Amino acid sequence: MYKIYFNDIEKFMNKRITGGPIVESNYISSVMKNKRLELSMTLSQTTDNICSEAFLSKLERNMMDKKNERVALLCERLDLDYNRLLEIEEGNRISQLLLHYINDNRKEIEKLKEGVTCELFIAQDYIIRGYNYYFREEYKQLHQIIIELDQVKQCLCDMELFAVLILIVEYDIKTLQYNKAHSYLHFAERLLIKDELYQLIIIEKKFIIAAHTESVLLEGCYATLKTMYSLGYPLSKQFLMNVYYLQAATRNDNLEALQIMKNDIIPQTYYDDYVYAIFYVFVKKEKYDEAINFIQGHNNFDYRTITLLAYCIFKTLIGQSTNEELRTQKGKLVGYLRKAEQKPTDTFHLAFIRLMQYEIDQVEMDVICNYIKNYLLKEMEDFYYPLYNHYIEERYCELLGKLSRYKDAYLFLSSKRKNLKKLPF
Repeated sequence: MYKIYFNDIEKFMNKRITGGPIVESNYISSVMKNKRLELSMTLSQTTDNICSEAFLSKLERNMMDKKNERVALLCERLDLDYNRLLEIEEGNRISQLLLHYINDNRKEIEKLKEGVTCELFIAQDYIIRGYNYYFREEYKQLHQIIIELDQVKQCLCDMELFAVLILIVEYDIKTLQYNKAHSYLHFAERLLIKDELYQLIIIEKKFIIAAHTESVLLEGCYATLKTMYSLGYPLSKQFLMNVYYLQAATRNDNLEALQIMKNDIIPQTYYDDYVYAIFYVFVKKEKYDEAINFIQGHNNFDYRTITLLAYCIFKTLIGQSTNEELRTQKGKLVGYLRKAEQKPTDTFHLAFIRLMQYEIDQVEMDVICNYIKNYLLKEMEDFYYPLYNHYIEERYCELLGKLSRYKDAYLFLSSKRKNLKKLPF
């Protein structure tokens, strides 16, 4: 899995907010800074006999007028055509990008990329490319884009910075890093952009994080999101948010409500999410046999689904399986794993599947205990998925007790209490 982040984000955002809003686009600033970094030139080397380092520093942070003789001389030193830079009419495409993003209109985002050029470093072009890489699941390229944007983050205007922060939030949600997603969403919210589109994106992400973490904030976030539907929030997204809500809610009728939704027109883009939600609710209600029968009627398996299936198989086999049943279910699980395409975002799912295979094979208690301690608990520092995290924690304490490792159990529970206080959800 690729680690996608901005360096020193908290320090950067505190300084950024203190300096006040930056509303103008950053075209020349970001091109100049990126070119200087590309040439490995220091501020001193670039400004020698032209201007002060403070002038260039402010220029690179988009805080100076670009129509200035000193800017022209700096461009000459960096081998950039100053007059051509002034002539280029960049336009603001970030609002278009985010409008297509909230509507999940990936084809239109792809069209925006058609105007992207690699000839010069244009932050908006790089942001648009980043969104395209994310939707195409080209995470290596996305990782590189964020690294390059990180180098010039001081140049970004508020709208551009917001778009990058939301892209990181999106990736963190995809990789189950909800604590990190919540932090970056908080930074995006601190920009205080007074625009309904931006507020809608913030509220949507807050709800999605609450739903996936099954947070106590779920009901409030969902109610707030629904008040924004009148702003033109797409019907297909409303369907998806309702699916997320019913998957996470503790209502008695959530399974029935999900099944009734099949009478509606299910957006093809979100069909797998709909099927998975029903599967997940079956499991939460501990209807494991029904869950297996339901999901095996669908042929589209990804690692998210296979992980939940492995959990179901273990729960149905525990204490009541014959050798023949065990071989049959293990064979099915291995078959699904062979067919599924492994992605860089599947790190946590793969780790939990391995635990389930240990459990199904009934390997020694100390092997399972050490695997949880030395691998899964470290994974859980980044990842959070309520069903699996709860199982791992309870199973670890149970094994420590059976192995008479009471001191380890006490230390684990103490650290768990401290970590729970830090969680934003």
